[in-house]
Amino acid sequence: MILLFYLNSKNTSTNIKLWIFLLLTWTNIVQSSLILDEDAPKNGYSGRICGIGDMNKDGYTDIIVQNDDELTIRLQSETGIFSNQTTPKILQIESTKSSCFVGDFNGDTIPDIISVSELDDSIFHVTVFLFNDVNKFNFTVFSLDTLLFDEPIIADVNGDGITDLIGFKSEDYELVCFTGGDKFGVERCTQLFRNDLTNNGNNVNGKGKMRPKKYFPHIFADFDGDMRADFVFGMENESQKLVLEMYVKNEYQNYWILHKNAIAKIPNNYDEKNLAAPVVSDFDADGHLDIAFPVCSDNGCKKIEKFLIWSNKNSSKVSKSELLKEGGEWNYITIDNKESELAVTGKEQAVIFRVGDFNLDGYPDLIAVAKINNGDHPIILENVECNGCENVTRKFEMKTTQRLIEPADMSGGKVMLTGFFDLKEDGNLDILVEYMDKKNQQTKHDFIKCDDKGDTTFLKVQTHTNVCQKDCPGRKARDFGSGIPWHGACVSYSMTDSWGSFKVSKKCQLSQTNQRTLQGPYILFGLGRSPNFIDIIKFDGPFNYKRMVKAKSFELPQIVPNSRIVAVPPRESNNLWYIRLYLTPSRLILQSFIVLAIKYYRSSVEKLFPVYMSYDSLLDCICPSKSENYITILRNRYKVKDKLGKGSFGTVLEVEDIITSTKLAMKIAKKHDDDGRCLVLEKRILTKIRKLNHFPVIYAAGSFKKYNYIIFEKLGKNLQLLMYEKNDKKSFHHCVIAEIGHQLIEALSILHTAGYLHRDIKPDNIMVGLPPNDNKIYLIDFGMGRRFKNFDGTLRINKRTKISFRGTKVFASNWALANYEQKPWDDVNCVLLSLAFMLNGTLPWWGSYCDTRKLVKKKQKYTNMDMFKRFGYNGRRFASYVLNFIHKNEVDYKYMSKCLKNEKETLDRETFEAYWSWDLNWTNNLSNPYENNMIELSKKTLKHVSKKETEKIKL
Repeated sequence: MILLFYLNSKNTSTNIKLWIFLLLTWTNIVQSSLILDEDAPKNGYSGRICGIGDMNKDGYTDIIVQNDDELTIRLQSETGIFSNQTTPKILQIESTKSSCFVGDFNGDTIPDIISVSELDDSIFHVTVFLFNDVNKFNFTVFSLDTLLFDEPIIADVNGDGITDLIGFKSEDYELVCFTGGDKFGVERCTQLFRNDLTNNGNNVNGKGKMRPKKYFPHIFADFDGDMRADFVFGMENESQKLVLEMYVKNEYQNYWILHKNAIAKIPNNYDEKNLAAPVVSDFDADGHLDIAFPVCSDNGCKKIEKFLIWSNKNSSKVSKSELLKEGGEWNYITIDNKESELAVTGKEQAVIFRVGDFNLDGYPDLIAVAKINNGDHPIILENVECNGCENVTRKFEMKTTQRLIEPADMSGGKVMLTGFFDLKEDGNLDILVEYMDKKNQQTKHDFIKCDDKGDTTFLKVQTHTNVCQKDCPGRKARDFGSGIPWHGACVSYSMTDSWGSFKVSKKCQLSQTNQRTLQGPYILFGLGRSPNFIDIIKFDGPFNYKRMVKAKSFELPQIVPNSRIVAVPPRESNNLWYIRLYLTPSRLILQSFIVLAIKYYRSSVEKLFPVYMSYDSLLDCICPSKSENYITILRNRYKVKDKLGKGSFGTVLEVEDIITSTKLAMKIAKKHDDDGRCLVLEKRILTKIRKLNHFPVIYAAGSFKKYNYIIFEKLGKNLQLLMYEKNDKKSFHHCVIAEIGHQLIEALSILHTAGYLHRDIKPDNIMVGLPPNDNKIYLIDFGMGRRFKNFDGTLRINKRTKISFRGTKVFASNWALANYEQKPWDDVNCVLLSLAFMLNGTLPWWGSYCDTRKLVKKKQKYTNMDMFKRFGYNGRRFASYVLNFIHKNEVDYKYMSKCLKNEKETLDRETFEAYWSWDLNWTNNLSNPYENNMIELSKKTLKHVSKKETEKIKL
């Protein structure tokens, strides 16, 4: 059961009574029951995947299966189980390996199937199955007279809402288009394509005759920024070089114009490269679609070295006519596939990668088949942020920790094809796999179910054709729209996420339909871990603009995440867009609405929300001395609990995430003060290195009225406080200090790779995590940070003539105290002096803080190896390296980490953990390892250290 809202373009601004919404949401959750898949076959489903689509118009994607020369329709139930619906009817085809396309080819709004079979090299035969109903699946069948050079594509060419077929003739490679309708297969729409696609003429791609690129998944999506799909065909010139040609619709005449210069020539350095079939999506989530070509390092495409990307980023900056002359731009995205070899088997795997936002973070991922552990298995290449990448911000990476739990029959067989598939239409992408079982060598298919994506949210949209809006054939009375997905309908959204960042993305429905790309009949956006409302969703489609002069895109404001939207465009110029919204009320969304209800009901009582008052009022309201029990809520989610202290830049408060009940920390400062400006920089740095080790996870950031704030992971105590709280000597065990240094060097490696310096590392800014992360060291307070690298990874050229000191004087280098531009070595030097402070309980120049000149002289005198006598051999090697390699931009992080790690491993694991717990996580239950003289050396130490040195270590 799901929540349903009916909207049209006249009354979308009407307010829905919030209490009714909450009541319905609660009722929905109470009535929901756990769905089990006990009826799913244990050893997969038999048959080869021919195609996918919603054959009975129930909103669930079905599968067309091929067994030898017969097709079977398997319908998906709401529990994600597939059942055979066409036996004993026989859907006969002419090849054992065909591709199937689902669309409405005769205009009766009943889904039909086209099967394309390769009879001979470059000779493809098309069989059409026109169905009369969605229950018994009675059909008529016929074949097209024209033989094709390759698999065709399907799209709505003339904008009438009926599916058309576009391909190339086998004998002369000319483009041919068959018009959907009563005369499908006879009436043609070829005349709507102006200019000869095969005549290269005198454009940027050279002269001569061209022909279609074999096994190319041609594209129907928006690349000129008008939200209306364009055709991009893959062609080959006489030199057999790939050429991309774009057709754009003339809105006044309703025909397609070939723009020879719309897509720039592929860079010359890729002429000799083998480019695999492209995939289309908005990979960097900037609102512009990208075409991504895998660049193969071998002829068989078993190794991919990068992705060559074409996109047109200027669609919002120049006129459409100018844009179609500029040619867009080519870049590349790197790939880290951990040296895995792809499993590619000729033309059957013409499409190597398939695209979908698997982790729902807003950045589309890729899936392919690779050779892993002597077998062929699905792998997911995650779209992750790339620090220092040239001209792009993303890269594809195969996570080494990734585990896909395959069913036993699939795991023992050979995987041949894989793609994303939304089982149960719940917005969480699962994995569809075609494989050959080991026992019978039979082709089968099954699913890897991936239901749990954490707290991530999504937006799922399906735009129906506009042939009918209500009471359509094959639909129940309560159903809405034709139930036929409109090829080329585009959707975009924009919103502000929980970190205050603006997000925008765009996709077009069924943008690639041939070569078994297996795109679902919907658009799915991942929204990440954000319960925020989506600001604007924009819809448009490939209308017949000659008949519908006033055809306009439609904008839908303020939509809650985890929504599934069905959109039906207008049939006539004076008709409206109709929107139906189905909400999947997860616990996260429900709790968000409860908070909104409280705010809605009590918004007139200002004192209940002091976070909207002044900064002083906010601090007053959480002060323990106050008797009033105020409610303080920020962003409808974070409740202020107590004051934790004052950081370097701003006051730190404890807050509670009222949705997850997680205790977090919030730093807040006035916008226009130095503290507030430093908080903006800290947010930028934490966002850049978000989710990486040794840095607090940032949950939200932004500004309200006069104040900036950051909400991040709550940590334990800082190291200086821990030293002062110790009842014994004010220092830590040297192996504990070595491990602290090891983790700090790891943190600096990450921070410096991201292009930033910290410039204020000291025990005050080094913290221990809370359980279960109490073995982890965190670096905090980035308000004094500075970018020292450009976005392309090159060193930033410093043009500043006046440089003010940044940092804490007793831990800073003399280079920094002399007001020179700091470098990575200065951060490492701060780590070294912090370790010296922890080794000795103080520093020789501690009392000279106020006199900089005297401080510098004392540092010059006492900064030597005598400060590190408590360290063993490896710890002293680290100290010597740092002291002797001064003012370097590039430091050897691996060498330093190795030295400190070896120092830590002087003790065996159990002994080390005892000292770590006593020094950093002290509780009454612990016994004091210092009093017990608990010294157990590791086997490594005993093997390599002399007996005399061993006794020295024990002392």
